[in-house]
Amino acid sequence: MGQTQPGTPAQTWGWAFLGLAVAVLAGGLVFLARWPSAGDMVEITLPTATPTPAVLKVHVAGAVVSPGVYDLLPGQRVQDAISAAGGPTEGANPQALNLAAPLRDGQKVFVPSVGADSPSPAPPSDQKVAINSATAKQLETLPLIGEKKARDIVSYREAHGPFRRLEDLLLVPGIGATTLERLRDMITLD
Repeated sequence: MGQTQPGTPAQTWGWAFLGLAVAVLAGGLVFLARWPSAGDMVEITLPTATPTPAVLKVHVAGAVVSPGVYDLLPGQRVQDAISAAGGPTEGANPQALNLAAPLRDGQKVFVPSVGADSPSPAPPSDQKVAINSATAKQLETLPLIGEKKARDIVSYREAHGPFRRLEDLLLVPGIGATTLERLRDMITLD
């Protein structure tokens, strides 16, 4: 029997290239055969978030052009509530308020007049003092609250934000449980 001689290097490379091409072609056909058709595909649509901001109802009263209840958005400030009410009147003293304080649903923003800086008589028994919006002079109308405690309440409110519950008054230096209980029926958050 005769021996076969190996082919030339060019023939070897040709067969190798041909084998590689056949393998790639076969792999491509297998891949395409397994690829899902348009009828087999399922389209998934993710819901898009359409944020619906909650509306805050805020009562703006006092020395403003149009007192009333206004719809404002979360994140808006006392200054925005006053603007919604047409802005302060000519005799208003909006600087007595913390204009940068954030608003809460159900809050009352009372803009005092310039003349309201002097102590006013005690509020009528059916009207409570709103500790989150009252000026220092308005707070002084309460029993046991003098000038210093009134300033301390306003300073605490400006530094820490509005009181969330009446008991938070206990966090103000100089106000204890006895004072809070005596004031409880005369104060409100807003």
